[in-house]
Amino acid sequence: FVGLKAAFDSGKIKAGDTLLLKGGSYGTIDLKASFTSPVVIQSLTGKSAHFDWIELSGSARNITLKNLS
Repeated sequence: FVGLKAAFDSGKIKAGDTLLLKGGSYGTIDLKASFTSPVVIQSLTGKSAHFDWIELSGSARNITLKNLS
């Protein structure tokens, strides 16, 4: 996918998925997705994915953020 928003907008992310991000800047994102079990968003091992701002809004549920800066 070209960006995290595109991945969520695609509808292909399912409950239980883990999204591994390359190191770099991802800017800002507003996530409104809701899942029945956690979806994990995390940096690849040894990499640092950076967000300026993350908002979980609306009905956002079961989104776990790990190892992000």
